[in-house]
Amino acid sequence: MPISSVIIVGAGISGLLAGTVLQKNGIQVTLIDKGRGVGGRLATRRMDERIFDHGAQYFTAHDSRFQKFIDELLELGIIRVWTREFHSGTANSFMSDNPRYIAPQGMTAVAKHFAKFLDVRTSEQVVFVSRNKHSWQVETESGLTLSADALILTPPLPQSLALLQTANFELDPIHREELQRITYQACFSLLVSMNETSQIPSPGGIWFTTDPKIKWIADNYMKGISPSPCITVQSSGEFALNFWETPDEEIANELLSAIKPYVNGSVLRYELKRWRYAFASTFYHAPYEILNSDPPLALAGDAFYAPRVEGGAISGISVAEALLKLP
Repeated sequence: MPISSVIIVGAGISGLLAGTVLQKNGIQVTLIDKGRGVGGRLATRRMDERIFDHGAQYFTAHDSRFQKFIDELLELGIIRVWTREFHSGTANSFMSDNPRYIAPQGMTAVAKHFAKFLDVRTSEQVVFVSRNKHSWQVETESGLTLSADALILTPPLPQSLALLQTANFELDPIHREELQRITYQACFSLLVSMNETSQIPSPGGIWFTTDPKIKWIADNYMKGISPSPCITVQSSGEFALNFWETPDEEIANELLSAIKPYVNGSVLRYELKRWRYAFASTFYHAPYEILNSDPPLALAGDAFYAPRVEGGAISGISVAEALLKLP
């Protein structure tokens, strides 16, 4: 039976682009996300008059399918090129790559652009999924119940696999073993308001390859998204693992001490954000997986095939294309 409707759990970049591709092909799409807003790790936070990107800091494009979306966003002025290179934390050393894209209004603006054309239900925690002969049903904590011909799960894999358990869905041993091997790293994002601009060199971001505490630091003012001085500090995965149960104040003090060389003036305020599934450290062999074809059930997200924003985007595009090709 042809697919006419799809429920997508998760309104990050994977879910949003999967929904966009499906809807453009005449499929009725509903996205459900537990967060108050869309975007997942395309996250922007306002604190006083300052603006912070506290999840994904930028993204690149290597795949022509994702580049089409990039070109649309560039034309609309939603994103712009930030830079092609960063300091790597060692003297006179740079990391070069393709253009790094950012959103002048904060990274969440990218997600909001795609979401405004879709039916997205936020602040809805999915607690139960089930299936009958022809459809999937999804129930949320608030009592919302939805049904569709197909289901796509895009949350971090441990969360998606836990949902499948509520449906008593039995994975075959090969899929189960490979999916359970996927691992993630956690991360702390420390948002720091300052009364003076930082000492971070132009263009405003540094990758740290050997520091035990810090993985990344960015000046949101220099980046062009904040009207006042503020920086985002992202921890290493090892530091987050070792300090995950530590109180926020102690974590913040550890990170603030590590960035002293880059801070001018006084720290006015800080907030700590925790990302339990910041990014995948091992990956699935394909950009998606269809576990059941009648009714269709698919898994997607940035743990499939490639990491970060573009990996999540390609996964979402690919799973949508695959569902459209099902007989």
